[in-house]
Amino acid sequence: MLCLKGPVILEKAYAGQANRIMRDLDLLVHSDRLEEAASLLLQQGYVTEHDLGDIEFRKKENHYVFVHKDHRHVVELHWKLFPNILEEPDFHLLWDTRGSIQLGEQSVYCLNNEILFAYLIIHGTKHGWFRLKWLFDIHQFLKLPLDWSQVSALTDAWEIQHMMGQAMILVQELFHQDVPRELQPYMHSSKSKRMTHSALKMMSEKLDAEQTSLHFKNYLIWKKYYFLIRSPEKKKQFFLYHFIPTQHDREVLPLPKSLHALYIPLRPLTVLMRRYQAKREHMS
Repeated sequence: MLCLKGPVILEKAYAGQANRIMRDLDLLVHSDRLEEAASLLLQQGYVTEHDLGDIEFRKKENHYVFVHKDHRHVVELHWKLFPNILEEPDFHLLWDTRGSIQLGEQSVYCLNNEILFAYLIIHGTKHGWFRLKWLFDIHQFLKLPLDWSQVSALTDAWEIQHMMGQAMILVQELFHQDVPRELQPYMHSSKSKRMTHSALKMMSEKLDAEQTSLHFKNYLIWKKYYFLIRSPEKKKQFFLYHFIPTQHDREVLPLPKSLHALYIPLRPLTVLMRRYQAKREHMS
C-alpha cells in the first residue's frame, strides 16, 4: 500500500509544519489486493456507497470512497493512479522505487519525490486546479532539490508534456515561481497555453467540477476541458464513455437485470434524470 497525498505532501513539501487542510486520505493498492484492502476498511468501521462487485466501474474509475460510520473520516482507496486520462504505470515500478515518511512511530510508504511531483501535476490538471492549494503544493515542491532531469524523463515517458507546461505557466504567473531549466520547454506548447487559459477561467469563476450537475453551462465548460487534456486515443475512450451505463444510471432508474441492456439507449434520459435529481437535492 502506498499513501498518495495528504500527510505525504505535508511532510515532504512543508516539513510537517503547515496547517494544510486534508479532506481525505488517499491510498493506492495493487489491483490484485483491492478486495483485501476494501475488506480491511469495512472491518475497521468504514462504509461505502459503491458496489464493490461492479467490474465496469473498476474499468472506468480509479478509486472507491469509504467513510467511517462514527467519526466520518474519509478514505479514498485507489487501484489506479489515473482515472482513464493516461496509460496507467506499472504498479511494480511505483512500489520498487517507493519512498517513505515517518508518522509518529509508524513508517508509511509513498511515491518517491519525482513520481509524486508528476502525479500531483496530473491530479491538479485533471481537476483544473480549482483548489488553489494544489497549485501552491507544486510551488512548494519546486523549492526542493528534486532530480528535475528525472521529472522531465517521466513527463516524456507518461506523455504529460502539456500538463507539465500548464502547471509551470500557472505557478510562474500566480506565484512568480522560478521554473527549473529542465521543465521550461514544456511551457511553450500551444496546448499548454490553451489549458492554462481554461484553468484560469475556471479558477476566476470558481467552477467546481463537483457542481457541474447544477449548471449546464459549467457542465459544458468542464467537458470541453476534460476533452482537451486527453491524448487522441483517450479522447476516443472519453467519447465512448458517455454511452456506457454506470452505477449512477442504475440508481436513478432501477431496472431488472434482464433489462440492463436498455441502459445504453436510455443513457441520455438517465443523465437528465441525474441532473434534475442533483438540482432538487441542492435546493432542499
